[in-house]
Amino acid sequence: LRTIGVAIAATIVVASWLVVAPPGSRGSADAAPVDTTRVAVWPFAAADGAPAGAAARHTQMLRDALARWDGVELVDQFQVEDALQRESAPPTLERVAALTRRLGAGRFVRGRVTVTDGRTHTQVVLY
Repeated sequence: LRTIGVAIAATIVVASWLVVAPPGSRGSADAAPVDTTRVAVWPFAAADGAPAGAAARHTQMLRDALARWDGVELVDQFQVEDALQRESAPPTLERVAALTRRLGAGRFVRGRVTVTDGRTHTQVVLY
């Protein structure tokens, strides 16, 4: 009975890791280790009609807020910007995930600033 309990517990732990682990951290031979407490905040996109500079301001506001959290380390913004500048086109979600892993982060944030009925909205997603 104890063996069954240990097997069930091990299965739950592995299944949880498979569900919660970030993409790419499941161990390919050439994958760099990632730290899920390390977060890359990618510059937010601005939809047509968004106020000039709103995306940059909202990105910085989120970085400032996350920087106050215990147990969260942000990737240096210059490293994020440098990685973006090396791209020939706006990166896809999969490419941003790969760049995030290359920077040693296990999580990343993307956002978009939009305007609806004259109100500015920011949608942010943690991956």
